[in-house]
Amino acid sequence: MTEVESIEINGNANLNMQGQSFVLEFYSLKNNQNQSLATVTAGGMVVQRSVFNKYQGYNEVNGQRMPLTDSELEQAIINSALFSELNYDFSTIELVGTASVDDQKAYEIKITDNKTEYYSVESGLKIKEVEIQEIEGNQLAIETTIKEYEEVEGILIPKEINQVTPTLPIPGGITIKFNNIKLNVKTSDSDFN
Repeated sequence: MTEVESIEINGNANLNMQGQSFVLEFYSLKNNQNQSLATVTAGGMVVQRSVFNKYQGYNEVNGQRMPLTDSELEQAIINSALFSELNYDFSTIELVGTASVDDQKAYEIKITDNKTEYYSVESGLKIKEVEIQEIEGNQLAIETTIKEYEEVEGILIPKEINQVTPTLPIPGGITIKFNNIKLNVKTSDSDFN
């Protein structure tokens, strides 16, 4: 894993809302300098953009840019790592017990007050994470279930996920398929402005 310098991922989700169907496109770029960029595009328009550049970052929704709050920064530092598990504070991680995730037995592990992860007892792979985000004073839980992994140059990377988030109130959440995963693409500071 230490040889990996960057990861670039493209994906999409087909949505059906009020009889209208459209495609959301997801793009993510991270490097080993704690720089990350994630965008969500619909019909060629960027609806959401999150940028983290070593020490600072912002979220942009519909053209409105909001600097990250202290708690968001804390989470962004963890999430901007190529493999966020390597950035965990292992002195505070807590094994809560076991739980059932989609009929699989899983270890429930509390990473921070705002993040819990579930690892399959059978395969050892992460199969779900729940992250609490504070949006305009409200605590919102975002649940991500990993449905399938793809091996890219010997590293397993999620290929299909299901995400349930209050910001997209769709029954059963959305399924995002990542169709293009590349390691070690060239990045520069200007990618993360």
